[in-house]
Amino acid sequence: MRRGVLWIVIGMAVAVAATAAYGDEKESGAWYVSPMAQWWQLDENRQAANHVAGQVAVGYRFDDEMAVELEGGGASFAAACGCALTLRKVSLDLIQGFLPYRPLHPYVIAGLGAIRDREDRLPKTNALSVDVGAGLYYALSARERIADALSSATWQLRAEIKYQHEFRDLTATNDSVSDIVYGIGVQYSF
Repeated sequence: MRRGVLWIVIGMAVAVAATAAYGDEKESGAWYVSPMAQWWQLDENRQAANHVAGQVAVGYRFDDEMAVELEGGGASFAAACGCALTLRKVSLDLIQGFLPYRPLHPYVIAGLGAIRDREDRLPKTNALSVDVGAGLYYALSARERIADALSSATWQLRAEIKYQHEFRDLTATNDSVSDIVYGIGVQYSF
């Protein structure tokens, strides 16, 4: 965990230094969609193997630095009992970006949502979850400066790391669990 946070801090410092001379590139008032591939490093209390997962987010950028997004995703994991553990997550996240006029710019993310756990032989449990994290955007294309707003679009590469805490259903277990989620994907603003 500490090593991951250290790499994010180093990455943000490099982003600030590497993009100091980039020009104006505004994205205010834009909707976006962002599919991501993820690696979930599961809490040991889940007693399941780490695995690849996925998410899709749909969001709205209020201004050049702040956005809100609705994200959903999940995967199935091999559990210690020999069965499958299926996790599904949905959350509403707030994103605060920094240095928005740079091709590489950092952001922080925080959200509130729900996670549904299901093991093959046990009933489903739903639990409240919170997540906090940080990430980087990298501009893959410039926003078109054309009168027709529908032809104006931006592609970005997006990478992030999130700490995700699930407040477990107390009827299932007394443990709450915390996972680390690494993600990389693209973001298309329109």
